[in-house]
Amino acid sequence: ERGERGERGETEREAGEAHAKVEGEGGSAVPRNGERGAGAGAGAGAGDAESEGKAAEVPATSTQSKPAEAAEGTEDKGAHDEKEVKMKVEAKVEVKEEKEVKKEEEKESKEDGLSRYPVVWPGAVAIKGAAVPIRLHGLGGEGHGLVSLLPGEKVTVTRRMKLEADQMKDFTATLNSWKKENFAMLLATPGEGAGSRAQFDSQLVKYLIERNAAGVVQLEGSAMMYMFPPGELAGEYLQRSVPELDAASLDTYLLVVLA
Repeated sequence: ERGERGERGETEREAGEAHAKVEGEGGSAVPRNGERGAGAGAGAGAGDAESEGKAAEVPATSTQSKPAEAAEGTEDKGAHDEKEVKMKVEAKVEVKEEKEVKKEEEKESKEDGLSRYPVVWPGAVAIKGAAVPIRLHGLGGEGHGLVSLLPGEKVTVTRRMKLEADQMKDFTATLNSWKKENFAMLLATPGEGAGSRAQFDSQLVKYLIERNAAGVVQLEGSAMMYMFPPGELAGEYLQRSVPELDAASLDTYLLVVLA
């Protein structure tokens, strides 16, 4: 009986050692609950970090490309705006040039319409150091013989007569008292050649208007030549004597009186 008990105890001891061995080996092979959680957390953390890195890379690339695209778009818009402004400026210049050309053509057309008023003297007027080409057309009066007193090529304005009310009243009264054979009324227009109209307007018409005076030329003997700029006297006479000229055109010619 003791022998059986001894054998049974030995058997149980061996079985316990075997079980302990299996458990020990299993413990080394299978992680415990805490170790399994730590490992899983580490793996998940590494995966999350990798995902976050990829996610971070995408916005970074997108953020860098957007300013570049915006800058490129701004440059394109700036170039487009500059081109548009340039085109508008060029269009305005063309319109202005067309208007000036049309205006010159209208003036030339009106001057061509003066053909029924013969040119009695082509020459130049010397005034303030400039020689302005002009043509004189016969209008009224019977003293056209006075034209022969004009020199061949050029006359010189030696003084001015102020167009003040009292002085103009006296001159008009004197003009009305003259006999037709003692005076001649002429129309001064630009001479021929490029730039003659601009020179006529700026150096002769504009000059006399600004001075509010008539240019006076001394001819042979006591004969005088008066060049009246646009104004009351010139306007009234030219409007009555030259119906081809409209109100606007009256401001671009001179009335000349030989007496």
